[in-house]
Amino acid sequence: MHGGFEKNKKGNDLRIDPEKCTGCGLCVLDCPKKAITLKDKKAVVGDECVECGACLKVCPVDAPISDDKPKPGCVTCGACPINCQIPPGKMGACQRYQNKDGELVRRVRLHFAEDVSDIVGPLSDSSIQKPLITAIGAGTTYPDYRPAPFIGKEKV
Repeated sequence: MHGGFEKNKKGNDLRIDPEKCTGCGLCVLDCPKKAITLKDKKAVVGDECVECGACLKVCPVDAPISDDKPKPGCVTCGACPINCQIPPGKMGACQRYQNKDGELVRRVRLHFAEDVSDIVGPLSDSSIQKPLITAIGAGTTYPDYRPAPFIGKEKV
């Protein structure tokens, strides 16, 4: 485990049951990675899939199936409750993390008070510089619509 992330040793391969799929296209519309397409009126999962679960949530006939077959080379992202299985060279559903040579790398660095002081002005009030965490992923919508877990402890 490295910084909340671990290499995927037992990833799942998401696939679509063609007997159940009606070709409604809801999974195509909701996939944040655009990894699902329709071919011959059936959903097909492509290589961009990170198993975020959005298709599982929207499919009215439970056609997407996730099994326990190994998915070599993927990295499990633990930055949020989705736990994307990110293939080599690809990004997670949030577009914030990428699998670079088997290591999970944040694509955009975190910003600290001193980094933005030239934009927002002098940070004379020390309460502005104190970090406030309200939830993991606060302000974002997870691809499968799970709410952020509440972890705030202090009223500011």
